[in-house]
Amino acid sequence: MKKLLSLIVTTTALAAISADTLAEESKVPPYAMTVLLDKAHGNVIASGSFERAIRKLSGRAKTASQHEQLTNLCVAYAKTKQVDAALESCDAAIDLLKAKQADLYSGPAREASRERVLQSDLSIALSNRGVLFAVTGDYERAREFFQAAIELPADRSKAGQNLERLTATES
Repeated sequence: MKKLLSLIVTTTALAAISADTLAEESKVPPYAMTVLLDKAHGNVIASGSFERAIRKLSGRAKTASQHEQLTNLCVAYAKTKQVDAALESCDAAIDLLKAKQADLYSGPAREASRERVLQSDLSIALSNRGVLFAVTGDYERAREFFQAAIELPADRSKAGQNLERLTATES
């Protein structure tokens, strides 16, 4: 089983906000992005060495077939405030995971354990993508991604908590 770690991402990490907004932010918990610890330099990201992880992952991720690399790269970019690169990595991870699921479903025999892993990883990538939308102010799309993650039967993301935070932010 994959080890996961949630890293906190607040709106201050990715967007400039006013002092009034900061005061309001303290009332609600921050968003959480999930990194896969035992895959794709996740331990490097968890230790706070985001630039190092980006250097290790970015060259391979451009042609990566590994969604784990792309998911973790998304988090590392987010933590270094490189929003566009984070969005690109999250999108690539989601696309790759959906393609892997389609291949699994079209195969002669579905592997239930592989299906659960893919659903779990997809829920993480969807939730991470939702965080990026939320912190850049696109609450409607953030909600869509959080809900899509929650709807997966193998959801191991922080999407539920992130959705609660989004709802509190919108109030």
